[in-house]
Amino acid sequence: MITPAGVYTAPADMPSPATVQVTATSHADSTKSGTGTLAITSDIALALTPIRQAWELGATQSFQATVTSSGHLDTSIRWSLLGPACAKGCGTVDASGNYTAPRALPSPASTTLTAQSVADPSKQISIVVAITSSFSLQLSAPSSVLAGGTTTIVATMTPFRVRIQAPR
Repeated sequence: MITPAGVYTAPADMPSPATVQVTATSHADSTKSGTGTLAITSDIALALTPIRQAWELGATQSFQATVTSSGHLDTSIRWSLLGPACAKGCGTVDASGNYTAPRALPSPASTTLTAQSVADPSKQISIVVAITSSFSLQLSAPSSVLAGGTTTIVATMTPFRVRIQAPR
């Protein structure tokens, strides 16, 4: 937007292309005019937390993207996941940045989580999220079974537990 006094206000979200052509025409002589081009720039910076980058199968984590800028801007974020395993399942991320790891281990066991500024799509921050599978699987069965007989085999999955001890 430009006022009759020549004060230009750039849009809050970056246009594409990020340039505007401004033309001023004389009121006294409409055949006289001048044209200039303005580049619209952005000082948007993004930060992403938490920085931990490994998640167990099925785990959920809320990520926060912080948008900073000296201007009054749109702080909206577009979240996405990208990677070779995403076609089969590398987890999900919602519009609020809540990531849920898949329930089955993909191959490769990682994805790239990206937070992208809606105001300036050229500004984004990404981390590689490793998807881990930390459990043991044990089978319990008799050592033999008669020909034609039946038996029960029990599979037990035990998650590994990480214990953190407070300093004494």
